[in-house]
Formats: sequence, C-alpha cells, structure tokens
Amino acid sequence: MRLFLILLGLGARFCSTLVYSTFVDSDTDEAAAKKYASEGFEIVFSDEFNTPDRQFKDGDDPTWTALDKNDYTNAALHYYKDTAISTSDGMMKIKTDFGVNTFKAKNEKTGAFTRKNKYYTSGQVQTWNKFCFTGGIIEVSASPPGHPSIGGLWPAIWMMGNLARATYVGSSDWMWPWSYDECEEKNQESQLISKCAVNPHFDLLSHSGRGAPEIDIFEGMAGPSEKLPNTKIKKPYFSTSLQVSPGVQNPRPVLTHKPLDGKWYEGMSYGTNSSLNNFFYGVQLKHTPEQYTYQSDAISANTAIEPKEYSRQHVFKVDWRPNDSITWYLDDVFLYKISQPNLNITGSKIPDEPMYLILNTAISSTWGFPTKTDSCKCTSYDCSDPSCTCAFPTGFCDNIPSSFDVDWVRIYQHSEAINLGCSTKDKPTRKYIQGNEEKFKRPEDDVPIKSVRRGGGDCDVDGECGGGGKCDNGGCVCGEGYTGPMCLAEDKEYPGGTFLDETDETIEVEGVHLPAIFLGVMFLLVVVLVAACCKRVTERRERMGRYEYIKVGETEGYKSGGRYDRASSNRV
Repeated sequence: MRLFLILLGLGARFCSTLVYSTFVDSDTDEAAAKKYASEGFEIVFSDEFNTPDRQFKDGDDPTWTALDKNDYTNAALHYYKDTAISTSDGMMKIKTDFGVNTFKAKNEKTGAFTRKNKYYTSGQVQTWNKFCFTGGIIEVSASPPGHPSIGGLWPAIWMMGNLARATYVGSSDWMWPWSYDECEEKNQESQLISKCAVNPHFDLLSHSGRGAPEIDIFEGMAGPSEKLPNTKIKKPYFSTSLQVSPGVQNPRPVLTHKPLDGKWYEGMSYGTNSSLNNFFYGVQLKHTPEQYTYQSDAISANTAIEPKEYSRQHVFKVDWRPNDSITWYLDDVFLYKISQPNLNITGSKIPDEPMYLILNTAISSTWGFPTKTDSCKCTSYDCSDPSCTCAFPTGFCDNIPSSFDVDWVRIYQHSEAINLGCSTKDKPTRKYIQGNEEKFKRPEDDVPIKSVRRGGGDCDVDGECGGGGKCDNGGCVCGEGYTGPMCLAEDKEYPGGTFLDETDETIEVEGVHLPAIFLGVMFLLVVVLVAACCKRVTERRERMGRYEYIKVGETEGYKSGGRYDRASSNRV
C-alpha cells in the first residue's frame, strides 16, 4: 500500500508539472510565448486583458485583486477603489479621477478615530497570495497616465515579497524590505524572521532569514523639463529600484547629493540615459524601543525620457536572477543592473523570496508636488479649494481624470528553474499568513482575500455573462473555462497554488517487497492516472487554442498561498 501511495503521489506530481502553463492566457500568441525559447526560457504566466469589462473586486478574479481601502502610505492623497480598474480596448485600465472619499483615520498616538476626506480616487491591483514566482523575466506593456510635463501622478509596476501586503501597514512592520540571511545581534530585533531563530512558529524554517523585499520595475515621474541638482537627468523620467534592508549606516548620502566614496553601494551598471537616483536613498523605520528601528535602502536609477515618448506604450522588463542579479530594460534597451557583489556593504542579498505583482497609480504630495511654503494654507489638497492652488504642480487639476493603461503582462522562467507559488518548501508563507490574518486584511473583512465565485452575478440577459455563459433566473452560469461572478475571467487552474503543499517531501522507497502482479496492477493504475491527466491538459489546450509548454521537471509548484513612506516611517 505504501508503494501504491508513493506511485500515486508521483503521478499527481507529474500532473502538477504539466498544468502550470494554465497560468498562461489563451490569447497569448505563439510568438510571444516562444520569445525566449532559444535561451531556455518558457512562458509561465500571462494576462492579455482582451476580455472586456473584467472586474477585479475581491472574489472576482483568480489572479488579481483590486484594493478598496485608504492608502496610508507615502503621504497619499488618493483612496483606492476597486471600481477604478476594469478592462476595455484590450487593456487593463487603472483610472484616477476626482471623488470625495470619507473614511475613519486612527491616531496612532491616542488610538482615537476621526473622519477624514480624500478628494481623489485611484486604483491598485495585486496578485498577493494568488500568483507568486521566484525569479524570471518579467515584461509589462503599459502607457503611463497624464501629461509628461505635469507632475503629481505616480504610476508604478512593482513586486514585493509575499510576507507583506502592499498598503496593509501592519503586515510590513519589521518585514519590509528585509532581504538578509545572516545572524547578527544588531539586526535580530528589527528583522522579524531572523536567521538567528531556532524552530520558529508557523512552519518557518530554522536559521532562515526572511522578509519582503521590493523590486520596482517602473515608477513614472512627470513634470516640466528643467535641470535637476547633481544629475544629468531631467523630467520626465522613469525610476527603477531594488529596496532592501538592512541599510547603510551613517554617514548616509544626503538627498540630491552623490554618496561619499565607500559609503554607498558601488559597481552597479547604468545604461546610456540612466544614472544614480540621488533623490531617494531609503528611509529610516522608527520604532520604540530604539533597537527595533532599522534602515531601508533604495538602490535606484533614473532614466531620462523624451516628453513625446513618455505616454506611449512601453515594454518594461526585469530579468531577476535570485541571489545573483537584477537587470532592467525599457523596450529591450538596457537601463540598469545590480549584482550580488554590489550589496556587500550591508550583506543584503538579491531577493530569493516568492514575490507578487502590483500595478497602481498613486497621488502623493511627496511625488512631483512643490514643497509647501508657510504662506500656503492648503490642508485639503482639494482642486475645488482656492487656497490649494499654491500646493499643486502647475496643471495638476487639469490632468485628471487620467488612465494608466496596461496592455499585457508576461512572465518567463528558465526550464530548469521553474519556481511558482506563494508558499514554497524553501520559503513557506502560508501558515504565517494564516496565523496573522489581521495584518493582511481590513478590520471589516472576515478573510484577507475571498474565494473566487464561479457565476452567480446579477444579470438580465446572456450577453452580460462572459465566456459563453448564460443568464439563468437572474444569475450568471459560467461556461467551461471561465470563472468569476460574471464569468469574465479565465478559469486558470490552481490560481492560489494549492495543488501541492509546502510540506511535501522527497519520495524515497526503501526495502519494499511486493508480488510482481501487485506491482503491475499498481503501475497500471498510475499509468491510467497520468494518461487521464494528460488528456485533461490536452483538451484544455485544444479548447483554448493557444501555445503551451509541457514541462516535466523539478518544481515546488503551485503552493498556496512596503511600500514605504518617503516622507516618514510609514510603509504599506
């Protein structure tokens, strides 16, 4: 019986390696899927956003979740609404608009709640705890919002380790943006999951330093073209960054100035139009008592963009090689590279955590806004308030509404390094999140993210239900291959990576002696299981009519699953 279960497990593992390509959108064409095949890379994820009217509210989509909450970070002036994100014209559109949003804000010193207003609505969508990956080539085709010469909008494409959830400040305390696997007394108190820990809770591994580092694929800074201090870069520009802890200690670089020799990260490679970002070096995350305070570093580059080129569709690309290097490209032109030896000054490492994707547009008084003078009495940042004219970049209020348009997202991994999942054997996160759910959800939520409903959305006619769905008694019934309340999302199998559990162990067989006929029967059963699995994958492939890779190899596969405040110590 033990051998039968072993063989059955092998069959299941085989099937799991066959279906990872179901993360690939059926609309991804063969040329795109094979783009890096000659280099040994296979497409493992894509979303083309071709289905119109997709919604991304919690429980609507198996891959993405749109936030519906206040953003407490980065001196944010916007409120994230899940209705701000949808699909049309073959793109995901993240809309920023006017809108009064009233919410309760907590005073961290007194604990009292007060009602506050924000006057802008925007969107953030993320794959947190649904789709994560470790390493690979990430490509996103997108066009930044707004006019290139008008500041104030902050579009971003970025990644974060799954142990923290963007904009959920409690989840990032002592977690963001650690990427450190050394046991040192000075860092034990400020790194929540330290290498010094023995037998930690939540099935975390002993002597394994963990955290939630951040890789910024793209951040857009618009504004009037004018000379900036101590750099060749002018606005508009794109920023690309790695954010890690622990950070460099004093003497730290002074903003707008270049670092002192030997006192900052050195040896990074820059493209022709790129240079050191001397406008942000990181932030000190203050806590009480003092030993809990720590420093984060932003190892960042800015790339000059011609104003006429700013707002068109660009392909933003990162080649992320865990424990080795990160390389950024714009439209396949090299921008910036950080290699592991460049981090020797602090001992941080190129991230090897499972990371998830985030797409958003923020509005922050620290990003492209003028510095307020004492004579400027604006407190609301409301465009309808005459006293706030002095607080806005010129033309800001005419720059809204605006849309950040994402054409597609594609991820490739080397065939010998397929590593998908938000909780893997080497980097488990599932039980930590389950044991600390309050850090990852709003107070009014029962769970951090809802299960995706398949059908049931309100409808009057069949046409309101996507994917060939039907409207039955006022509710959508999904056709094969589609899910979500309105049947608008492709039913990507195992979207949360629950097929295998991170506790799966290597299968070994020792001293098993069974009759040959019994072994033959068991072998036949396994063959039938694998054949059925292959048939299922083949049928899905035919139904979707797309190119997919078949991979049988080593993978931890399908394991379920701060932003920082640049003006203070708040993070997501």
